[in-house]
Amino acid sequence: MVDLPESPDAMKRRFERDGCYFPLPVLTEAEAAECRAECEAFEREHPDHVGLYDMKANLLFPWIDRLIRKPGLTEGLAPLLGPDILCWGVGFRNKPADSKTYVGWHQDTPYIHIGPLLVTCWLALTPATEANGCLRVIPGSHKWPHLRHDEKDDPDSMLTRGHYIAEAFDDSGVIPVVLRPGEAAVIHYNIVHSSQTNRTKGRRMGMLIDCMPADSVKTGEREYATLIRGEDR
Repeated sequence: MVDLPESPDAMKRRFERDGCYFPLPVLTEAEAAECRAECEAFEREHPDHVGLYDMKANLLFPWIDRLIRKPGLTEGLAPLLGPDILCWGVGFRNKPADSKTYVGWHQDTPYIHIGPLLVTCWLALTPATEANGCLRVIPGSHKWPHLRHDEKDDPDSMLTRGHYIAEAFDDSGVIPVVLRPGEAAVIHYNIVHSSQTNRTKGRRMGMLIDCMPADSVKTGEREYATLIRGEDR
C-alpha cells in the first residue's frame, strides 16, 4: 500500500485546476541516490553513448524499466490518469554546475499529438531548487489555447528545436517547482513551463517520465508505449 500525499479526489481536483501536482513522493532519497549512481556510472563507462538517455531510456536500461513500475509512481499517477497507465518514454534533464543551459517558456502540445491527455512526471535525482534551475510552471495555463512558438538554433537551449513561446502571455503566476531527491512533479502537457540556468556548484539531475491513460491516442506516425499499471485498453 502506498501512502498518497492526500486523498485521490483531492489530488485529482488540484491537478485538474492547476495542470500540475507536486510534490509526489516516488522514491526515497536513498533510492534516488542509487538512480543517480546508475546514471553517472554509465556516463563514465560509455561517454560516447550518453545520448541513449535522451529518449525511451526505459527500453534500454533495466533499472529504468524497474523504476517506472514502482508503486510510488504508478499509484501516485492513478488518481490523475486513472487505473490503466502507459509510459510513453523516459529521458533525462541534467544541468551541469555553473552552466548556461536553460529551457525557454513553451507548451508541449504543439509538438506532441497525443490525446486526450499526456503528463510528464519530472522526477528529481538531486535537489531541484531555484538556484540550480528547477522547473517553473504557470498553474492553470494548461487551459490556455496553443500559443505561437518560434524555433531557433541555440546551443544553450535544452529543447531539441530551441523552441519558445513567441507571443505575449501573462507569467505573473509563475511558481518554482522545488523538489527533494525522490520527489516528482506531474505536469499536464499543455501547461506553460520553463527552467533557468544552474547557478550552483552542483549538478542538477532529473528524469522525464511521460505517461498517459491507456486509452489515449497518438495521431500521425505510429509509436509504442509500455503498460505500467492496469490493462492496455
